[in-house]
Order: sequence, then C-alpha cells, then structure tokens
Amino acid sequence: RYATEEPIALAAEAEYEAMHADYLATQIRRLEDKDITAEQLILEWEKPLQNIATALDVTTDLSGGYEKSAAASVAMAEKLTTDNTAMTARVADLEQRLGGTERIVEESERLRRQLAEVEALFGPSQARVVREGDDMLLRLVGLSFPTGQAVIQTEYYSVLRNVQRAIQVFPDAPIVIEGHTDSVGSDAVNMKLSQDRADAVREYLIANLGLPESRVTANGYGKNRPIASNETAEGRAQNRRIDVVVRKVRMRQPG
Repeated sequence: RYATEEPIALAAEAEYEAMHADYLATQIRRLEDKDITAEQLILEWEKPLQNIATALDVTTDLSGGYEKSAAASVAMAEKLTTDNTAMTARVADLEQRLGGTERIVEESERLRRQLAEVEALFGPSQARVVREGDDMLLRLVGLSFPTGQAVIQTEYYSVLRNVQRAIQVFPDAPIVIEGHTDSVGSDAVNMKLSQDRADAVREYLIANLGLPESRVTANGYGKNRPIASNETAEGRAQNRRIDVVVRKVRMRQPG
C-alpha cells in the first residue's frame, strides 16, 4: 500500500508544477503581447484577495502590498475555525444535556405512574402512601397487633397482600420494615415489641413474595419516633404502627 502512495503523490505534485508553470507562461505572454498592462494584471490578481477579505468581513488594505490584507484574512479564517470548533463542542454539550433532561422527564413520568398505581392499591383505611425524598413510605394504618403481641392476625392479610403488590411495582428497590410503639410501658419492652412486629411483617413478605432475605430489613424503634401525641388514646393508636419503606424509588439525576 505505502509503496504505491508515494509515486502517486509525486505524480500529483509534478502535474501541479506543470500546470502552474503553464499558467505563469500564459500571464507573461499576455504582458509581452500587450494584451494587458502590468497594472491591470496586478489588479486582476488582487481581486480574489479582495473577495476573500469581503467574505471574511475583513477590511482590505492593499496600499502597501497584499501581505497585510492576506495576514488579516488568514487571522480571521483561523479565528472562525476556532469559533466553529468551540461552537461545535458547545452544541454537543447542549445535546448531551438535553438528552439527560429528557431522561429525567421520562423517569419522573414513569415514577408518577408507579406511585399512582401503588396509591390505587390501598383504601384510606388500609395504608397511606407518602413520598419521603427518594423513598416511598407505606404507613399501614389498617394493620394492628393484639396488645403486647407480634402475631399477624389473618384479618390483616388483605392489607399485606396489597403491600406485596406495591413492592412488585419497584422490583429492585430495597425494603425496610419499621416497627413503632406508643410510650406506654418500659423502653426495653417497647423496643423489643416493635422489633418483633417488624420482624413478623418481614418474614411474611419474604415467605409470600419469595424475596431474597438481603433485600428486606426490619428495624424496631420503640416509642422513639412518634407521629402524634402520646397524651391521647387517638395519638397513641397512631404511634403504634408499621411503616414499610421502599428505598430509592427515584433514579439519580445524571451528572
């Protein structure tokens, strides 16, 4: 391949030199035959330079020769090349950002549909669906336990079946089961009871959904995270609860 490229290049160069010599000979004959004056020939040669300068929006000054005007045209051409390169890079950057923005919009719409799907699973007496940052919290108001116990009664299986369906909407999201109590009783008893109840819900979901155990964790918080006053029976009832947290339901924005 390389052995043939050099002769081809040499032949092209020789052809150029021959054509250039022929052109110069033609111009010399025009002068010798007095077909054109030297001044006319120079003005004729200056015309392309003026056209280039005009196209580049450069002022043509040939009073001292063509060098100054030619240098100005070259400088402007180089500037335009640099500007074009910068603009091309800017356009590429904007296109990349636009693509990222479109993905964010698509992700937001997908998440909106998923949350609406989850909300439709539960009646107001079963659960409340709450967004907390990147997490979705299912507050199971329709699930309760006998006093001092951590056994799930069969009457609440319907609530947990809907929890299963909600989890399946986000098939890869980590799940955290949080157990909470009111302030009645000792801290140690409440902490253990809340953990036992969270464990019971975790075991139910793992058994019925076939989830990997590593995907579902259970934490008991006792009385430490109340959502209402423990001074009233109604407030204490609200504080005795199970929250199911579906983690990281929203994708991070592209950097």
